[in-house]
Amino acid sequence: MKFRHVRSRIAFSIVFATLTSLLLCWFILFFYFQDRMTQQALNDSYQFTRQLAQRIDNDYEYVTEYGGTIAYNETFLKALAAFYEADGFSKYSQQRRIYRDVTDYALLAENVIYDIYIVQKDASYSLSSYGKYDDVLSEGWFQDFLAETPSQTGLTDLHKTVENSRTHVRVDAVSYIRPLVALDSSFQLLGYLVIDLSLEELFSSGASDDGITHFIIDDQGLFYPSELEKIPQLDFTEASQPAVRSADGYYYLSVYMPNLEKYIVGVVPQSEIWEAMVGSIHFMVVSLVCGICIAVAAAIILSKTITRPLLALTKGMKHAVESGFQTQLVPLGRDELAELTRLFNTMQRDICALIQKNQEIDQKERTLQLKYYMSKINPHFLYNSLNCVIYLTRQKQYEEIIPFTKSLISILRYNIAVSDARISLKEEKEYLENYFSIMKYRYPGVTLELNISSRLEEMQIQPMILYPLVENALFHGVAPSEQAGVVQVNAVETPTGKVTFTVKDNGIGISDARKREIQDYLDDNERTIYGSIGLKNVNDRLRLFYSSCTGLHISSETGKGTEVVFSIHQSELGPVFPPTSSQN
Repeated sequence: MKFRHVRSRIAFSIVFATLTSLLLCWFILFFYFQDRMTQQALNDSYQFTRQLAQRIDNDYEYVTEYGGTIAYNETFLKALAAFYEADGFSKYSQQRRIYRDVTDYALLAENVIYDIYIVQKDASYSLSSYGKYDDVLSEGWFQDFLAETPSQTGLTDLHKTVENSRTHVRVDAVSYIRPLVALDSSFQLLGYLVIDLSLEELFSSGASDDGITHFIIDDQGLFYPSELEKIPQLDFTEASQPAVRSADGYYYLSVYMPNLEKYIVGVVPQSEIWEAMVGSIHFMVVSLVCGICIAVAAAIILSKTITRPLLALTKGMKHAVESGFQTQLVPLGRDELAELTRLFNTMQRDICALIQKNQEIDQKERTLQLKYYMSKINPHFLYNSLNCVIYLTRQKQYEEIIPFTKSLISILRYNIAVSDARISLKEEKEYLENYFSIMKYRYPGVTLELNISSRLEEMQIQPMILYPLVENALFHGVAPSEQAGVVQVNAVETPTGKVTFTVKDNGIGISDARKREIQDYLDDNERTIYGSIGLKNVNDRLRLFYSSCTGLHISSETGKGTEVVFSIHQSELGPVFPPTSSQN
C-alpha cells in the first residue's frame, strides 16, 4: 500500500504497529486466559464434585454409625428377642414396642435417612412396619444381598421403596443392611436392620451447581442413577487414571468415596465451560475495540503533531522555489525541523548567489562568443568586398570605386554599431539590399528577392544572421555558374508559432557527399571545412541565442541550386530595441 503524503504514511505506520501489538497481545492473553479460565472452571467443578463426594461419604459413615447405635442398643435387642418368644397379645405388644422404638430412631435421624425398619430373621416380612415393606422385600433384592454378601452388612444395589403407605408410590433408594445379633454369648440372630437412604436428598442438599450432573459407579458398573442412557467408555475405577478427563464433548471429574467404596463422577459439558467464559471474552473484545479506537485517534493526533510542521515547511519550500529562492522561511521552535528551516534559508542564499554569478558568467560568455563570431564575419565580408574593388579596378571602372567605397564604409560602420545588439528584420533587409548594391558591380546578372511581410519586419533578430547565408548563396551557388541567377530570402509564419527563414539560390548546387560533409561539420564543433566558416558561424549563433532553433538544414541538388532553412519560435523574436546613437 502506497501513500502520497507523509502524514498518511506516519499515521498508517503508527496504527499498523499499534494494531499489530494489540492483536498479538490480545491473542496471547486470549489463549492464556482461555486455558486459565478453563482450568479454573474445571477446578471449581472438581472442587464441587469433591465436596459432594465427601458429604455423601460422610453421610454414609453417619448411617453406619447410626445403625451401629441401634444394633448395640441392649434394651432394643431384648425387646426384639422377647418378640420371638412371646405369643398372642404379648407378641403383639412387643411388636408395637419395636415399632415405636424404630419410629423414634427414624424421627431422630438426619434427613439423609429416608426410613428405618426391621426385617424378621427369616427375611420373610418387616415386623416394624405393619406390612408396609412386605411387597418391597418380596422383589428379591434383599435376599440377593444376603446371598451375595457374606458379612450380610453393607449397602444394597439401587431398588424401589415405598414413599407413601396409602398410595404405595415407589421411589429410588439404597439400603444399609446390618444383622441384629443378641449381645449374650449365644449370638442369636434377631433380625436385620434396614436403613433406606434417600439418594435424591444426597444429591440435592448442600451446595449445588446447575452445570454439573453426577452419577455413582463402582466395579460392577453404574450404581446411580439407573436411567442414565450413556456412560462414556472410560475406566473410572482405576486409581492410576487422572481425576479429570474429556470425551465426546464432556469433561468427567471422578472422586473416590472410601466409605462407600464407589466413585462419584461429575459430568460437565464443554459448552458450559465456554459459555462461562463468554463474559470474559466479550470484555476482552470490547477492550480490543476500545484499544483500536484509542490507537487510531492517537495515531491521527500524533501524525498531525509530527506532520503539521513538515507540511508548513514543504509549503514554504515550494513558495520559495516558485519565487526564485527569494523567500526566507521563519524557523518555528528549536527542534530538528527548525534547524532544517535555517539550513534551507542558508541554501537559498547560496543558490541565489550562485545563480547571479552564473548569470554574469553566462552573459560574459555570450558577449565574448558574439564578438568572436563577429570578428570572423567582418574580415570575411571585408575580404569579399576588397575582391570587388580589385574587380572594378581591373575592369577600369574607376568612377564606381568611390560610391562603392562609401557603401562599404557605411556597411562596416553599421556592423560595428550593431555588433552587440539585436536588430529588426527590416534593418536586416535594408542591410542585404545595401550589400547587393555593392555586389552588383561584380555580378551584374544576379538579383536579390526579399519576401518578408511588413508584420514580420518588426520582429528582431541577431545581426549578421541572414547576410552570411546570402553571401554563401552568391559566391558558392550563383557566381560559379557564370550565368544570371537569383537569391531568394523568405520569412514565413507557421501554424506551430514559428517563423521559418529560407535562403535559396538557383546556382550549381552541391553533391550529396559534400552536403553530408557540411552538415556533419555544422553539427561538430571540432571540425573545420574551408569555405564554410560563414555557415558554421550562423549555425552556432542560432543555437546559442535561440533555444527553439535546431540549427541550419541544407537541401540541394546538383545543377538546380541549394536551399538553407532554419526556424525560430515567435516568442524569441520579441519587440525591437530602440536604435543606438551610433546608428543615427
